[in-house]
Amino acid sequence: MQQLREHYERQDTEELLELAGKGLTDEARLVLQEVLSRRGISADRVDAARISAVEAEAAQSEADKRLASLGVRLVAFIIDVWGVGIALYLVLLPLQFVSANLHAFVYSAAWFTYFLFRDAIPGQGIGKRLLGIRVKQHDSDRPCNWSKSFWRNATHVIFVIDALFALGRRRMRLGDMIAGTVVVRSKLDTEKV
Repeated sequence: MQQLREHYERQDTEELLELAGKGLTDEARLVLQEVLSRRGISADRVDAARISAVEAEAAQSEADKRLASLGVRLVAFIIDVWGVGIALYLVLLPLQFVSANLHAFVYSAAWFTYFLFRDAIPGQGIGKRLLGIRVKQHDSDRPCNWSKSFWRNATHVIFVIDALFALGRRRMRLGDMIAGTVVVRSKLDTEKV
């Protein structure tokens, strides 16, 4: 108990108030309250910090429920890469009769443009639209804009490293972290949950 008291006394008050919101043992909670009391922090303020932490955790849990699964995101990505690639090829096929080089250039330019900016159409490329997921700005419920779409998709150049980041708790690829975006289930889908 003495070690715990010494440990708490070395931390600043804000850290201790944050710690008050965590699941502590009864002994740890009593020692924490004692240390905070000696610093002039009332029990009401500690309770307010605890309530605030519980509310923040509940809000984060609710937000996490809306996140799209990695499997659905991968299928949407495959649809965008292959499905749109094949569709563009077929639509632009008549250009082959004019020039094979022109066809290749226009096809490549159209595919890369779509690929980089697909999440700004509004927040859903074709694959995401078909699977009921969308990209939104992390700090709001607004759709992904053109610049965020560019930055989140430009990181696909390092696909393996980029994708490894998605294994984290927030399921954010490196591109999502750079752009400040997350991939969520569409509102209609989340109402069923």
